[in-house]
Amino acid sequence: MSTENVNAIQYQNGLEEIRDIIVGNEIKEWRDRVNDLKQECNKLKKRLSTFEKNFDDSNNLIKEKVQKLKVSQTNQQETQLLIENIKKELDRQLNEIRENKVDKDQIGQAFIDWGAKIKQETANKAE
Repeated sequence: MSTENVNAIQYQNGLEEIRDIIVGNEIKEWRDRVNDLKQECNKLKKRLSTFEKNFDDSNNLIKEKVQKLKVSQTNQQETQLLIENIKKELDRQLNEIRENKVDKDQIGQAFIDWGAKIKQETANKAE
């Protein structure tokens, strides 16, 4: 090694000793504080990760419930529409039965009249 290199190393070592004397305790405190902050940061990252997982789980649960609600509402609407269609069909059939009943009543009355007429004709022939 050259004398210049040795002098540079000694100068550097001397500066480090002076720095340690002047600010050595403060540097140690700052390093300890930085380490404490790093630990706190890691704890906060873990808490944040847990919070994010809980949030995602809650968000997924809410999405599932909203989807089920939408399906339920759709089913409710479809059921309501089906009920309305059944009511309309029942009304149509009832009207048709009423119309047919009048016709059946008329047919029944015609048979009664026809039977009475035959009975009268038979009675007239027997006389």
